[in-house]
Amino acid sequence: MTRKIDVSPSPRVGWTIRSSLKGFTDDDGRQMMLGGLKRAFSRYAPRTSQKVKYAYNHGRWPDFRNPREFYEKLSALKLGAYGTDPLIAQCADKAAVREYVEQCGCGHILTELYGTYDHPSEIIYDDMPEAFVVKASIGDGVNYCCPRKSEVTVEQFRADMRALEKRWSVRAQRRTAQERSRRNVFLVEEYLDDGSGDVPPDYKVHCFGGVPKAISLFLGRSDGEPESGAIFSLDWNIIGDIWRSANKVLTIEPEKAPEPPITLREMIHASSLLSAPFPYMRVDLYEIDGCVKFGELTPFPAGCTRGSSCLIDGVPMGDLVDLKYGGRDWTKP
Repeated sequence: MTRKIDVSPSPRVGWTIRSSLKGFTDDDGRQMMLGGLKRAFSRYAPRTSQKVKYAYNHGRWPDFRNPREFYEKLSALKLGAYGTDPLIAQCADKAAVREYVEQCGCGHILTELYGTYDHPSEIIYDDMPEAFVVKASIGDGVNYCCPRKSEVTVEQFRADMRALEKRWSVRAQRRTAQERSRRNVFLVEEYLDDGSGDVPPDYKVHCFGGVPKAISLFLGRSDGEPESGAIFSLDWNIIGDIWRSANKVLTIEPEKAPEPPITLREMIHASSLLSAPFPYMRVDLYEIDGCVKFGELTPFPAGCTRGSSCLIDGVPMGDLVDLKYGGRDWTKP
């Protein structure tokens, strides 16, 4: 009999942790102190930190020794081989991953690269095209989008680059040991525009042992946070919602579901090639003017502590993660 795992945030453990932290987040001083404690906790006690984060989001303590649920297994991978494997480190590095994509025979889906810089302040305004993106190679959320350079003054651009450097310095404080082993650079890449005036739909392909099984679709990300989304099967039927937080679940009504991308088969093929070495990898892609464009490879979705899972062909996503994939014990560093 197929078992269905409830990963919705629950009551007790998550509520207790959130309540105990509430008093520390009511003013800026305490929030800064809490941030410092979190960074130290993550750096010097990663296993305990991962357990607390998981419990906070899922409402129960995880079992990383005998993981069964999807995010339990991803956490076990993160604390195990994924935390030390050099190929995983390369894939998580937005600059180094480009070489890996080329090696997999998928170089044609890479976005155009205009340059790499040690610091945003080195980027010359006059050398940039009309539309471009600046992003840090290590870590998430440190990026700058410029859809129309003609509307940005030189002074404003320089101020934006200083702000970007500051954001990176904050993000750098919570780098993992694996991230600290790599040198960060800032990439200037092609700005992806599908003509809608909004951020193009984001197709996140969930792959298990090199086999794509489902696709999370995010829509309406103009302000960074998606307005709607759902998990689709490869034949483009909705099979699950996307849980973002205790207060936000992304859904798409079946009758309002968008048509599948015309490059769906190519997306699936590219995802298979890029994810082949790993028990789990999420391949993030876009479709621009009838062509697949590479976004990134995501071995640690949502830090492996929160998100959504569903049944794929009647099987829980956790059951699809083979921790002994390829004859290797991926739970060991």
